[in-house]
Amino acid sequence: MRPRTKVAVFMTSCIGVGAGFLSLVSGNSAAGRAPAVQDNTQNEEEEEHGGDIVFQVVSRIQPRSVLYSHEAHLAAGLKCENCHEKIFKKEFGKNHFKMKDINKGKACGVCHQAEPPEDVKGAFAPKDNCNRCHTVRVRDPEK
Repeated sequence: MRPRTKVAVFMTSCIGVGAGFLSLVSGNSAAGRAPAVQDNTQNEEEEEHGGDIVFQVVSRIQPRSVLYSHEAHLAAGLKCENCHEKIFKKEFGKNHFKMKDINKGKACGVCHQAEPPEDVKGAFAPKDNCNRCHTVRVRDPEK
């Protein structure tokens, strides 16, 4: 097995556990699919609806990465064009942002802010809600 493949298998295993945990916590199923890990290995169904994506967080203080559910956002009434290509690029690995960007109203923060735009319903502010997004452990916490 090539090193990249081993990493992909490990990441998929970690993400599957995280997605299962997220499903238990939120009561929202990921339709039995393991989320894509930004490596373009999605099948046609996931490509059509986006599937789930893990945004890997590299931080000394935040050990969990973010599981983004296209399914949850589509169920909330959003359409692909609400975010793509205005806020996010559709290509895996092309969206780079930090928490400070979100807190400044960029990336996820366009909707997820203390006072969301009037046409945005149900978006929560990221401040004091870390565990709503940061649900997937993909590395051991630094000691």
